Amino acid sequence: MHKISKSRLFKLTALNLFFFIVVFTLLNLFAPHLLQRFGTTLGNTLLPTRVVELTIATAARSGNYYRMGCLLRDNIRTGAAQVLETQGTLENLALVSNNKVNFAFVQGALPQDLTKVTAVARIGQQFVHVIVPTASEILNFKQLAGKTLSLGPEKSGHAMLGGRILEDCDFRPAARLVHTSISSIREDFASDRMDAIILIYDLNAPLLKDLLRQGDYRLIPLFEAEAMAYSISGLSPAVIPHGAYGPNRTIPPLAQAPFPTLAVNTLLVTPKSSNRFQVQSMLQTLYSPSFLKRSGLPLLNENYGQEVSGMPLHEAATRYYRRNAAITADHFEIGSALLAGLLFLGNIWTYLRTRANQRRQALYLEKIVPYFKELLTFSESMARETDPHKLKHILDSMMATQNRAEAQWLKGELDTEHMENLYMIYGIRSSNTASKILRLQTRDLQETLKQGTSEPDAME
Repeated sequence: MHKISKSRLFKLTALNLFFFIVVFTLLNLFAPHLLQRFGTTLGNTLLPTRVVELTIATAARSGNYYRMGCLLRDNIRTGAAQVLETQGTLENLALVSNNKVNFAFVQGALPQDLTKVTAVARIGQQFVHVIVPTASEILNFKQLAGKTLSLGPEKSGHAMLGGRILEDCDFRPAARLVHTSISSIREDFASDRMDAIILIYDLNAPLLKDLLRQGDYRLIPLFEAEAMAYSISGLSPAVIPHGAYGPNRTIPPLAQAPFPTLAVNTLLVTPKSSNRFQVQSMLQTLYSPSFLKRSGLPLLNENYGQEVSGMPLHEAATRYYRRNAAITADHFEIGSALLAGLLFLGNIWTYLRTRANQRRQALYLEKIVPYFKELLTFSESMARETDPHKLKHILDSMMATQNRAEAQWLKGELDTEHMENLYMIYGIRSSNTASKILRLQTRDLQETLKQGTSEPDAME
């Protein structure tokens, strides 16, 4: 039985360790660049496409949700989309939860029990705007205590988020809450139906610009914004820049800069049951150059879009965002180590297979060795023997040995190459023995003839 010596095992281990280090180093040096270069093209090629029909829940026609919904509808190329006007976030969440629509725009500060809703993308940010008439005595958010405060439409994001903010403030006395239409803000202020209104919109939203452009209304700062952000999930402290609105860009005034408020993410959501074709079609449209150019969302890109305020991403959205994702150093090192390890194991397997073949050849050789030894014995006997009859007997025995070898070879127990060598030696021995027998018989015949010729001479 063949065994691997310790020195040979050490050499094998050192060689494979060197091979492992070289492969691992080369992979870490060159593969990330190749993946970065070809990943985008490959990822876009592998994305499946299919014609889909989508319904997008937005908000009131005067709002930004509706405008973005119409842009998505106009830019979708892998299907058709229908835009649904709603009251806003709360209604949209109900529609998505009940699978009544495929997609909806909502505010990121959502209730925590939404098990049927998943995110597709973060679209941008909206800011809390507390608006009062310019002549109002209200100067800060705390002075809303006991006042009549509108939260906009009842099922809107204004109402949902405004209600959470007021709960956190715990006004004493409590503010009187009403729900009013976005389209009747001027009339409601003029009729004293409300003292202030909370609106959650993008900066420079058309409705806000139109409402504040004459200087009849102004904004109230939220000096408590940072504290509120700690206690209300989904909100972050923010600043409305000086001169964002109003005549000659005077709202908020420079004297109040920085003007504190709260911001919330705008999310595009979908039912958890949505299929991957619908989600991928929407994401391809959302990040298409034509939509990005017309949307007025300067921060929107795939890296920004996948940060969805802790809300779970739809499975198809996760696959979409990861298709071009750069491999992290940890992941790539694990992959490199795994590949190098597989190559190492492959090298070991090749070596072991070679050793097994060598051992099999050795076993074949061990089985045929007795036949070669017998041929050697026959060869020595033939060299010594001078009797033709005994030589023929040795030749017959050698033939019997060769026949036994052939029978064993037919069973697959002897190597063909070894058998060919055995045949060659047997042929040489047989030819030499036959020649020797012929010479001896010729000699004996000549001696007999000589004896026959000499006998008459003796008689004379």
